[in-house]
Amino acid sequence: MVKFFTVFLFTLASLVAEVPSGKTLVMSDMKTEIPQITEAESLLTQKIKTFVSEEEYTKNKDFIKLIFSPEYEYYRQERVDVVKVVATLKENGLL
Repeated sequence: MVKFFTVFLFTLASLVAEVPSGKTLVMSDMKTEIPQITEAESLLTQKIKTFVSEEEYTKNKDFIKLIFSPEYEYYRQERVDVVKVVATLKENGLL
């Protein structure tokens, strides 16, 4: 979340610097970048696999992708938010 906020601030600062005088900056003008995390072996995927068997993970891979989307919401200070991961797995019947 901190990384997202930092990117947001830098994006906002660069947009403000580029706004021509007399034009009002609106949210639709902003281009926010959401950190892209590769699905293949993200830290989140690795952590989920520690709680769910390989067979269960393979069987429910698409569902797991869906419930953990967007992935960046399951990170806290560049670490996986384990409490949130476990809660999400329990809420969706995977634990």
